[in-house]
Amino acid sequence: MAQSTIGEESSASGSGKPPQVEIYTWQFCPYCIRAKALLDRKGISYSEYRIDGDQEARSRIEDTEYAQATSNFAKRAIIQQAASAMLAQANQSPEQVLQLLRAGPLN
Repeated sequence: MAQSTIGEESSASGSGKPPQVEIYTWQFCPYCIRAKALLDRKGISYSEYRIDGDQEARSRIEDTEYAQATSNFAKRAIIQQAASAMLAQANQSPEQVLQLLRAGPLN
């Protein structure tokens, strides 16, 4: 597995082209380790930026992850509310039809 330091390019393919992927990692992140292994297996070059000692960079990444999770939660809540409203409206329709049938023919 290619190991690189902050800002150092790692090229699994050895093509000399600039990397297409940038990953920000810290030493014990299992997702980072898996991502780098996958990139190496696929022969995709990448730049790895180690943020072990950079609390500000790590904080920005955590803030981004939190913002993404919050927006996904809000999206699910909106969809659930819309579904509930549609269900309530669908449940009202049979009642309205029955009321019209009970009222008899229109004159």
